[in-house]
Amino acid sequence: QLQPKLFGLTVNGSQLPQLEQDIAFFQLVRGPYAWLGWGRWGMTWPFNPEAAHGELPPLPHGVPRPALLAHDFGVPEGVCSEDVANPGRFVRAWSKTKVELDCNTFQASFVPSSQEEVVAEGASVVLT
Repeated sequence: QLQPKLFGLTVNGSQLPQLEQDIAFFQLVRGPYAWLGWGRWGMTWPFNPEAAHGELPPLPHGVPRPALLAHDFGVPEGVCSEDVANPGRFVRAWSKTKVELDCNTFQASFVPSSQEEVVAEGASVVLT
């Protein structure tokens, strides 16, 4: 979690079938420098209408950018750790959001640090 990371979102055509899980994983394991992109190596970005790397975008005006990608998680308050009471569940605290990924159920959650924080629509949120 201290090294730069390049991460590609899981893609099925122009759909992001596991966006929440991908973002949770990215936020759990990333270091201070990290890049998030479209597809296997994150080397294309279809959110803009112009083609990337010689490819045509999947939609005429690009793919709508999911709101979760704009969420401000804050700064990391530690590294990722496995929940000892729940093996297979990984947690990392950020200054504005606690990120969790349960690998047993493949469920991601983003817990705001305060009730004023709002995680993007469509994401699993537990309010404290």
